Amino acid sequence: RREAEERARREAEERVRREAEERARKEAEERARREAETQHEFFQLILGEKVSRRVPIDILQGSVINADERELAAQFCNGAIPLGFSGAQIWPPIAESVRSVPSKVDHLEKELKLIETEENTLREELRALQAKLERTVKRKEQVKKKLEPWHQFRDSKYESFESMVTARATVETKLASAIDKHMDTESAETLAALCDESDTTKLSLVFNAVGISQETIRNVFGRVDGTEFMEMNIAMKCEAESVPLGDRLELLYLQQMLEDENLDYVGHEEKCVVCCSTTPKKLCYLIEEHEKPFDCAGIRARAINGRKFLALN
Repeated sequence: RREAEERARREAEERVRREAEERARKEAEERARREAETQHEFFQLILGEKVSRRVPIDILQGSVINADERELAAQFCNGAIPLGFSGAQIWPPIAESVRSVPSKVDHLEKELKLIETEENTLREELRALQAKLERTVKRKEQVKKKLEPWHQFRDSKYESFESMVTARATVETKLASAIDKHMDTESAETLAALCDESDTTKLSLVFNAVGISQETIRNVFGRVDGTEFMEMNIAMKCEAESVPLGDRLELLYLQQMLEDENLDYVGHEEKCVVCCSTTPKKLCYLIEEHEKPFDCAGIRARAINGRKFLALN
């Protein structure tokens, strides 16, 4: 078994060695081919593309010695320099080609500059495309990340959630219509208390619509009907029950709106420059625009909007 393993190891090493030698041989052949190709192209550039095959390709590598006509004639005579018949001469076309080399090179150098300019342009475009690609990939990942919660939600509870919000929308529409109908035909005093078991529209629905908290609705005003609310000293009631400032101001504003027989909050906000300031930021902008001496820092800290501001004053 050991002999077999050793033999297999030697065979593997020999195979690797032969592959390396073959690879080196092919690389050497490829280098030689490229060098010969380059040399041939240079040979044709200098001597012309139709140069006689009798002219040795290594003529450009040899030393350049200028001889007089007599010596040259002797070299033609003894065959040292190849010669052709009239009409098929070797050296006149070579001489013409050599004289044209500077213009050929100048043309190639101009072509090189154009190519380099094109290369630089392409590299700039490539860099721009690469940057655009990076931005696109980043944006794709951001969108995928935004979609992840949706996919999880869709797979786990979307259908039941859609059913829930649809049911809420249906009931809210009915109750909001009930408030509108009641206020169109009756006074605020006839609104029923939350604890009232009749079908009369509840005052608590109005509280909810203007943003009063559930705790205040249930624990402080759960037994208060429309008549009591309209006759009540809201400030004293809220002070006694420790109602939060936000609820307190909304209740004061609501009482004033009901006294004016106007529960159209949306329509009123569109007309009133103060009430349309639905956030502390918008209210402070209005105050600063009119250069009024009010504490905007306090307004922001207490989340006071336009309606609450009017109630506060």
